[in-house]
Amino acid sequence: FDIALAAYGQVLQAEPRHADALHLSGVLHAQRNRLEDAERLIRAALDVLPDEAMFHNNLGNVHVECGRDAEALASFERAHALAPERPDICNNLGVLMSRAGRAEEAVKMFEQVLARAPQFEDARLNLASHHLRRGEVAHVLEHVFLGPDQLIRLRSTMEKRTQVGGACFARLVAICPS
Repeated sequence: FDIALAAYGQVLQAEPRHADALHLSGVLHAQRNRLEDAERLIRAALDVLPDEAMFHNNLGNVHVECGRDAEALASFERAHALAPERPDICNNLGVLMSRAGRAEEAVKMFEQVLARAPQFEDARLNLASHHLRRGEVAHVLEHVFLGPDQLIRLRSTMEKRTQVGGACFARLVAICPS
C-alpha cells in the first residue's frame, strides 16, 4: 500500500492531474477505509476524465461504504451507461437497484452479467438471494447452481440482509440434493 501510494504520489508531483494516478490513489485509500480521501481523489480523476466508467464504478463503491446508496446508485448508473458490457459494473448496479426496490431491473442486471460471464459468482449469488427473498426456492434450484462454497456464502449473505433470509436458506438446504 505505502509503496504504491508513494509511486502514485511521485506521478502526481510531476503531473497533478494524472487521472489514473488520482483514481488508483483513491482506490488505495478506499481499501484502507480512508473514504473521504478516496472520494476526493476519485472525483479529481473524474474532473480530468469524466467519461471513465471505472472511475464512476469505484466512486459508487466508496458511496456504498459511506452508506450513501442513492449516490452509489447514480454512480453505478453512470458507469453502466458508459460501459454496459462490464459484468462488475452490471453486478454493482444490480445490487443497488435491489436495495432501492427495483427488483425486476436488478434481476435483469444479474442475468445480463451471467449471460456474458457465467462464472461471475457474485452475480449468481445475488440472483439466488433475490429468488430466496421472494420464496422462489425452486427457481433458485432450476437456474442457479450452488456448490458447497456458494451455499456457505449465500447463507452468510442472506442472514446478514434479512431475518427472513435465514429461514429461506433453511428451506433451500432442505430440498437441495446432497
